[in-house]
Amino acid sequence: MASIFFPPSASALHQKRRKAKKHAVRVPRPKNSFMHYRSDVSSMIMIELGMINNKIISKIAAERWNAESEPVKAWYRLKAKRCKEEHAKNYPGYKYAPNK
Repeated sequence: MASIFFPPSASALHQKRRKAKKHAVRVPRPKNSFMHYRSDVSSMIMIELGMINNKIISKIAAERWNAESEPVKAWYRLKAKRCKEEHAKNYPGYKYAPNK
């Protein structure tokens, strides 16, 4: 008795591609000045307001960032610049390519 070949379905092919992407090495983007600020401020916000979701934390951090003095913003810009330089050393030839 001859066996019948069934080609893989579209969903099976899609799952294979997703697994391949999942295991691919992904280089993270360097943090910008606001991301550094947010990571520093988020723990303080959670202490003040308790456990709240990240959407609210981001809104509060953005309001605080906009109200922050220029020397503080300059410090975080410098921190982001150093981080970007370190990132360039660790990942030469890196270019941001968003998923399409």
